[in-house]
Amino acid sequence: EINAMVRGCKHQGRLFQAALNEEEVKLYSNMLKRVQGILDLAQELGVRVMIDAEWTDIQPAIDHITIFMQRIYNRGELPIVFNTYQTYLKGMPTRVQRDLDRSRREGWRFGAKLVRGAYMVSERQKAEERGLESPICETYEKTEENFHKAIDVILAHGEDPSAGACGGAAAEVLVASHNRYSIERTIQKMAELAVRQDRVGFGQLMGMADHLTYTLARYGYRSYKYVPYGPVDEVVPYLIRRTQENSAILGSPSVQEERQMVGSELLRRLRPI
Repeated sequence: EINAMVRGCKHQGRLFQAALNEEEVKLYSNMLKRVQGILDLAQELGVRVMIDAEWTDIQPAIDHITIFMQRIYNRGELPIVFNTYQTYLKGMPTRVQRDLDRSRREGWRFGAKLVRGAYMVSERQKAEERGLESPICETYEKTEENFHKAIDVILAHGEDPSAGACGGAAAEVLVASHNRYSIERTIQKMAELAVRQDRVGFGQLMGMADHLTYTLARYGYRSYKYVPYGPVDEVVPYLIRRTQENSAILGSPSVQEERQMVGSELLRRLRPI
């Protein structure tokens, strides 16, 4: 194994320090077994599993495991495993294209969830403390551009019979966004490229942008509500982090629009008949 070979190096540099010790290898092996247990059940039930993204320090390991699982479970009638791409990271559309090419070359179905990202503040702070360039786009507009470019390259990844049944399959994507413009733009792009509705899903957090979720569902699009689930002592801190990391968007036009709609509905209900 590469890990054992690295651990045997005489020079104990950064690569040696990154290698796993025996206990970590055991923990890693047990984790893979648990993940495969979930994916075996998902494959049996014919449902998709979307593996979430995290901060950049640990994301390479998540990507490694996710692609490993995609090679195993995305060779059937549908992609079981979806990777998550955070488009506030510089160069993300290029990475999406790289993985699209990889799936076609290796013969498995591509599935992705696209998000803007939730660790903007902490990622910039860590980069500054380490004297490194920030991995985060400098402006919201650049993040928006990345988000739309990534959507476009996935939608353009249509069927290619010459690449086989799985590798030649059209890519699937979940567009995770509360931004009405991004959703409308995606639907317009789908129409331009004649993309089937079953290739694209849309997701919003429970309790947010309901007007988008329900409208999409009404017109036959795959629409989902994301529900944080787990022990209270783990879920509440997660929700607090999400609020802190996303506080910058609370004044955005989409949030203001939703506030206005909620206010109008409250007034309508409170007015006497």
